[in-house]
Amino acid sequence: MENRFMEMDQYLKRICGKKGRRGAVRSGHSAVELADTGEAVPGARNIVTQQSGYAFAQNPVAIAGLGVAVFNTGRTIATSGSFSTQSTPASYIHQNTPAGSKFRRRTIEFTITAHHPRYGIGTQTFWFKLSFEFNGNDIRDASINPLIDKSSSMISSTFSIKFEPTSYSLNSDPVAIIRYKISGEWDPVGTGHVSFEGNFDLKADGAVTYIINSEKNWVQNGQFHHDAISEPQSLAYSHSYPEEEFQQIINQSVTVPLNQNQKDALLRFVSDIGGERFRKSMLLRLLNQGSYDAVPAELKKWTKARRNGNLVDLPELVSKRKAEAELFQKPGTSAAQSLLFLSTAYSYRYESPSRVVAHQLDYSYAMNPLVIAGVTVSDAIQIGLGAIAVVQAQVSASQGSFTLSYDKVQRLLTSEARAAMPGSQSSKKSYSRRLLYLGIGAVNAAEADVIIEWEGNPYGEIGTPVIRRNLGTSTEWSKSSANITITKVDRIPLPNTDPRVWPIVYTYDGTYDPYGNGYFEFSGEFEINAFGGMKFNRHEVVSRSLADWAIGGTPEDKVQKGADNIVSVPPIPQDQINYLKTRLP
Repeated sequence: MENRFMEMDQYLKRICGKKGRRGAVRSGHSAVELADTGEAVPGARNIVTQQSGYAFAQNPVAIAGLGVAVFNTGRTIATSGSFSTQSTPASYIHQNTPAGSKFRRRTIEFTITAHHPRYGIGTQTFWFKLSFEFNGNDIRDASINPLIDKSSSMISSTFSIKFEPTSYSLNSDPVAIIRYKISGEWDPVGTGHVSFEGNFDLKADGAVTYIINSEKNWVQNGQFHHDAISEPQSLAYSHSYPEEEFQQIINQSVTVPLNQNQKDALLRFVSDIGGERFRKSMLLRLLNQGSYDAVPAELKKWTKARRNGNLVDLPELVSKRKAEAELFQKPGTSAAQSLLFLSTAYSYRYESPSRVVAHQLDYSYAMNPLVIAGVTVSDAIQIGLGAIAVVQAQVSASQGSFTLSYDKVQRLLTSEARAAMPGSQSSKKSYSRRLLYLGIGAVNAAEADVIIEWEGNPYGEIGTPVIRRNLGTSTEWSKSSANITITKVDRIPLPNTDPRVWPIVYTYDGTYDPYGNGYFEFSGEFEINAFGGMKFNRHEVVSRSLADWAIGGTPEDKVQKGADNIVSVPPIPQDQINYLKTRLP
């Protein structure tokens, strides 16, 4: 047995650096690339299997032919800032995995949540992407990367986490398991921190589990999102480099200017086929010659993979290449051109159709009281509700250079209906929601937490909402300025919907200048209802500053909208039903 492994070791050393069908063998992945050279490993059984994917692990002959597994780690990926991440790529490969073994890729987006004790801020959510390949016996190219753009914007807080891989299973076990040890710290308010730890287990049959424990139970594991497992593949294989490394490959290889859409399309393409193929592609050669129009057609050529020995087009690759080609052709502004357009440095836009005029409210699930006592309720006045009334237009709620004005409105029962409904005189609940947060998280730059407070009850009444700056979570405004105008608008409600859920709809417009050297311009639309529900239909932020590079982050980080709140609709009160019956013809 000892002679066998010595012979194998000498063979591995001899072919390191040798090129196989996937290119040069990379450090830390020689065993993976060995299977692709087509050469038999000395001392190993030459096994051929017709099975694909991780079903291969169920083959007892294949398991008997496996040698010891080798655990390898790559370069540590580190990000810094208030959201800091360290992660090390890893592979766990049996030295003589049969050449017929096919790998599948699993990609998972998962979350970790952290409690924030400050009023009005709520739970912060941090997103990560895990990707790895597995074949039932081995794991290769496992990596965990932060999704900063999807994660919560840090508000006077710091979050640091480290993912450190270990070989959790014995190297003689047929099914490899990698355990990422999780450790980190969460400082929500800058006055101290809580530590947390946990484990993230990857198994060669594709199974993934994770758990986190923390002081005060403030940091917890969330859940998996957007889970995908690819078909067994060989030609479509790509290594799990971090996105930053793919971007660097593009920057080093492309010699002509690119707009942002072209950069994004190439980033998706290169992350799928790998940097080496991209560098050798006709696509890159034509692009560097200035033939932009030729790129979409070249993208659409990369759609084949080998299935049962045959090279065939894969529908999922056809779909990917089509989307990349369309994105590449979409007009955009290049980095060089952007200096010529000083009016807009960068922008953010969120849009969701208003549920008042589209379909049943997402944030209100009614118990369908539309047919009551044999009559269809289609008008609010039938159940005693008056129209939404403007009590006072453009009320000021300003302090210093922070200016806020809004319409005071309300929606109440008519006097006659109130007299007939004793329960309405005492039944009410108070609600407070974050509306907007303005701030860049920098010294001497003001921050404002804008909230909306109102009352509601099961009868569909909405008391006068008050919109104000939350002084407890906002700073003074002597070095920054903001101007916000919030206006009530009318929308036509849907027929055959519970009138109690018809909301008050507002639009808002404003500007925010952190330092006096440029400003953020924003606008949007939101709606609230009688049961504490709030939904944003639109939110757009545009930077008019020439110093975006110094501020960093995204426009939405600087002017954040509040969260949508999903609520349930209570049953219609009995005295309101009785009132409706008196209105029947």
